[in-house]
Amino acid sequence: MEYNVSLIFSADMGITVNADSPEEAAEIAYSSDQATPSLCHQCANDVNLGDCVRVIVYDSDDNEVLDDGFERNQITGLSARIAELEQLAKEMAEGIEREQRIIPSVHFERLLSRYREVCGGGKSPQSIG
Repeated sequence: MEYNVSLIFSADMGITVNADSPEEAAEIAYSSDQATPSLCHQCANDVNLGDCVRVIVYDSDDNEVLDDGFERNQITGLSARIAELEQLAKEMAEGIEREQRIIPSVHFERLLSRYREVCGGGKSPQSIG
């Protein structure tokens, strides 16, 4: 059987920009002509170039001062939120187990309020799902 396979490569291009901050340097780099490179006709028959998806900024001593890696930032943020929700769920389960009935207590109401805040809505745990 014959298969078509896409080989995904990582490549980078270094440029030098003048800016007042690493964030400004990243913005300048994203809007530069170098952020949309091209290939010669012969190479373009075999290789496709995508958009610039990440910028890493180094200072003049080659120290990394900014990495705007979207995926890494998303994963870090989501992992923290998952850990917080897991902790809240554990505390709520322990509170319900202790009370055996859902009797509003100060502690339970605090946990429920925090759960709603983290989830971004007013849904109670029973109405989710």
